[in-house]
Amino acid sequence: MRKIPILIGGSGVKRTLPAVARHADIWHTYIGLDKFHDASARLDDLAAAAGRTGTDIERSVGWEDANSANAFHDAGATTFTTEIHPTHEGYDFSVLNEMLAWRDAQQ
Repeated sequence: MRKIPILIGGSGVKRTLPAVARHADIWHTYIGLDKFHDASARLDDLAAAAGRTGTDIERSVGWEDANSANAFHDAGATTFTTEIHPTHEGYDFSVLNEMLAWRDAQQ
């Protein structure tokens, strides 16, 4: 049986990051790059205190564009999320196409 990963989202240093360090397989946040660097380093420290390594926890962020994805990827993010909402004409998948093109260029 496959393990179901636990994702915890947020960036609070008092409750969320300690919970992520102890329990999560994936940490998701929408913070800016500078705060992401600091929170990710803090998460590594908390994970070590909980008997884990920072690499045990995948980093996930919201997609903005290819340039920010490059910066977040360099900072350790490996998963990017987006939302696609319906319009009167249907769904606009252009952001998904942009994400897929960026992903494929990484390989």
